[in-house]
Amino acid sequence: MGQFARARADVMIDSLEADNYMLLVSGEGPLQQIATKVSPKRGETVELPIAITPDVLKLSVVSGKKSMSGASVRFHPSDFAWTGTVTCDEEGKATVELWQEGDFLTVLLDNEHAAFGRTAHLSSATGMISWTLEVPSHHVKGHVVDSVTHEALPDVDVRISGTTVSGGGLEGLQVRTDAEGRFEFTAIREGSHTIRTYRKGYRYDRPQTITIDKDDGDWEGEIELDPLRDRPAVIVLDEAGNPLAGVEMFLESTEGMVLLEHTDATGRVTIPPERNGYIFALPATGSFGFTRISSNQSSDVTLRVPKATGSIDVLSQSTAGEPIANVFFLIRINGTWLPFQVFSRFVSLHSLSFRTDATGRAHLALLPEGLYELWPISSADEISALIAGHPSQAPATVVVGDTPQIVTLTFRKKPSS
Repeated sequence: MGQFARARADVMIDSLEADNYMLLVSGEGPLQQIATKVSPKRGETVELPIAITPDVLKLSVVSGKKSMSGASVRFHPSDFAWTGTVTCDEEGKATVELWQEGDFLTVLLDNEHAAFGRTAHLSSATGMISWTLEVPSHHVKGHVVDSVTHEALPDVDVRISGTTVSGGGLEGLQVRTDAEGRFEFTAIREGSHTIRTYRKGYRYDRPQTITIDKDDGDWEGEIELDPLRDRPAVIVLDEAGNPLAGVEMFLESTEGMVLLEHTDATGRVTIPPERNGYIFALPATGSFGFTRISSNQSSDVTLRVPKATGSIDVLSQSTAGEPIANVFFLIRINGTWLPFQVFSRFVSLHSLSFRTDATGRAHLALLPEGLYELWPISSADEISALIAGHPSQAPATVVVGDTPQIVTLTFRKKPSS
């Protein structure tokens, strides 16, 4: 990243490696910014003229029929190359200079936290743009208490979903309860929303669904959290029997996927009650492990993460031998499905690939030994259909051990209709 003096018309940037770069030119105002991509090749001199043609943006922010006094709105261009925050006056208005036209994600801020978002296309042939950010007027607020003592619970993580940008909103908004256990989300649109709460030592696998209709006012309610006392735990160990702390834990059951707490210093994480399925452990380094639990589990369970010994190179090609890119695959290990959420997190942690690249290859490493079955997939619906259908034979099967393995998936072109 480099920075140059103001008011320079010509700038020379040398000693650059061949790579992809983003050149950002900015002024004094929050939206006086413009970003340009450049990809110089080795030994190449690139002339990059940047013409700044400012627009005047007249912004208004309203909630229902009322102007939002002092509203702050953050602007992100579609490539997120820069960000700028505009603060409105007492009438919910602001006039600023905009250097870069195009599509933006606009985010209403509430005490520096994202409260609402909407996409906007900002451009003009006249140099004047008038745009209004219309914010829903509904609030969702509540009180979180202990279900046994009914005491208020401070510092509870509260999240609300069902508020996607496409519908006007931001997905996964988050706040924390105050000293009296209270929380509030502002600018929530009509529709169905899911509220999830988390505080260490309490059950967190029971989300609450609420519905806000157009003519409703604010939603307000009390949320009770059940304490997890004397519950059995999963104890995660490495292959030598040492406890693993900070391990990411997933529980897959008939009720869906639940992200559990990370393991503590002794490798322990509490098992939620009334759950029947598999728990998966993803340490920050090494391989992964899993074990089965029952809904009436009454004692601790030990989960050993095996040694990361194996690797698979997946090759996807046509019958003519041409490489096929962007092939995803679902894996079953020793008869147990590896959930796609767990698989994608594992490859992300270790910079691996869960789909084939332009050469038709995907490399999987740090695998525990076992019998691996692979199915190519192209959608979430295919994943659900495969798991629900209990297929008997996989397109590719390989035994993973100390020796690297290669799996080739060959696809026949569909006949033209």
